[in-house]
Amino acid sequence: MKKTIVLTVLVAIATVFLLSLGAGTVKAQAGGGGAQDQPPAPAWRAQMEAADLMISEAEKTKKRCEEEIARAQEMKKRAQEGRAKAMAAGGTATDRTQYPWVTMEQAADKMIADALKTIERCDLQIKKGRALRTEAENELKKLGQEILDEDLKSGF
Repeated sequence: MKKTIVLTVLVAIATVFLLSLGAGTVKAQAGGGGAQDQPPAPAWRAQMEAADLMISEAEKTKKRCEEEIARAQEMKKRAQEGRAKAMAAGGTATDRTQYPWVTMEQAADKMIADALKTIERCDLQIKKGRALRTEAENELKKLGQEILDEDLKSGF
């Protein structure tokens, strides 16, 4: 779970960094002459690449969270089965404590809740990434630039 959060934070930092590179280009051009309404095409392409990276990482994180939920549900099922076996074995409540099984079940519930929160944040990140990509695509179309995936993959 901690790896998921760290990865999400790193993707957000990388996105901000890439977007700030484009903003620096705009500031440099604005200082050299008349102010422009639009950044040049490379800045919009950088925004598209950052948005694609943001979406990709969020989708990977979401998939890992779904796998973690499945593992936690299995753990919860084992805890419930263990508690049922302990109760079926007989004895008094003081003879056979349910504490380990209850703790295991609570841990599974917490894991599931944390993973669901992370999935929710990933969905928001995907939505924002798509909005950034759409904005960049629209601005490139306004500038008369064709959007080709081959151009993006070749590094420009």
